[in-house]
Amino acid sequence: MTNKLLGILGGTFDPIHLGHLQIARNLTQQAQLSAIKIIPCYQSPHRQHAIANAQHRTTMIKLALAEDATKQHHQDHQSKINFELDEREINKPQISYTVTTLEELHQEQEKQKVMTGTSWSLCLIIGADVFAKFHLWHRWQRILQLCHLIVVARPNLALPQLDDAHNELNQKIYSHIITEPSELRTKTAGLVWFATINPIAIAATTIRNTIKDGKSAAIFLPMTVWKYIVEHNLYR
Repeated sequence: MTNKLLGILGGTFDPIHLGHLQIARNLTQQAQLSAIKIIPCYQSPHRQHAIANAQHRTTMIKLALAEDATKQHHQDHQSKINFELDEREINKPQISYTVTTLEELHQEQEKQKVMTGTSWSLCLIIGADVFAKFHLWHRWQRILQLCHLIVVARPNLALPQLDDAHNELNQKIYSHIITEPSELRTKTAGLVWFATINPIAIAATTIRNTIKDGKSAAIFLPMTVWKYIVEHNLYR
């Protein structure tokens, strides 16, 4: 029975930008992910409401992934990245809880395993800053039972330090840190791998503020996404 790794990259994507795509590309190559699901949320429990509505954000993601696929087609030397847009969260007008989505995905993968004989491990991709607040997530203990964590950290950046009030999280997570991404295939869930990459220094907030100031943000975005933003006068 084969075992594959499915990356889960969630977020507001307001808008999706080149930094998101670069992280996905790096992790696909380092961890040998078979695919990455892009899952835009309707409303994050930890952030303010998105500026662009659900339809605009979804369309921009579709444009970005289509443009990336075209570039990959003309660059055979690069490893192919299988992106999948998953709209389950953004189509529900409510707070999007990661644990709920992971439970649904886990059930779906179990059905696929019975039908195809292929076993999948879910790998949730989060930033090191988010990891430091993981204990605040809804049912975080259950999340560790459903997936691995891939934490994106900058080179030479120390692991986030959690205070003594969260000993349960310290013991649960730090005892499951691995050093090689190949180890993600040895268990179905519960492992934590810190991927040290050099992500492009782009933040969606900076992009929105740049556009609001009447300046071009084209350098930070897939060209089709920038054209869409201009055409629909977003973030002004």
